[in-house]
Amino acid sequence: RMNSSSSPGGGGSFYSREPFSPAKIILQILAVQLAFYLSFFVVLLCVDMSTGTTVPLLAQLFDARLYTFSTVPGFATILAFSVACLLHTTIALVFLVGRSKKVWDFTVTLFILHFGATSLYGGAVPKGGTWWCVNLAMSVAVTLLGEVICLQFELREISMGAVMAAAGGAAPRDVESQE
Repeated sequence: RMNSSSSPGGGGSFYSREPFSPAKIILQILAVQLAFYLSFFVVLLCVDMSTGTTVPLLAQLFDARLYTFSTVPGFATILAFSVACLLHTTIALVFLVGRSKKVWDFTVTLFILHFGATSLYGGAVPKGGTWWCVNLAMSVAVTLLGEVICLQFELREISMGAVMAAAGGAAPRDVESQE
């Protein structure tokens, strides 16, 4: 008799090591969002200090009109956003989410929430083409980089000795040593 936990798509342990947990997913979303904004804020501070930019940090975090390559504050904002996404947010996704097949979901959620925050701050949907291009490029880059890094962790060689020890059994013996 097949029960729902052993059937394909039934949410059993064969397809997922842990049960579906909306609370865990919400916490992961919040943690990724927090890591992104904290990283963006810290990188902005560093870039602003090195370029002498005096635009308020809150505006740089959420004002889509600042995304331009024609001014120092605009370039500083784009640079900080890109560094925060490519380095810190990707690392946060790898450690907080840890599964390559989930990276896309969490990345899209991150950028949708950032779009919402930017729209609320500006009072309208961002209209600047540069903001859209930078956000689209970074969402694709974070997704690809996060998936590649997670896949590297997922595809690491697994030692059968460690698997057997974890399962409570003896490690497999070398066939030649038994003869």
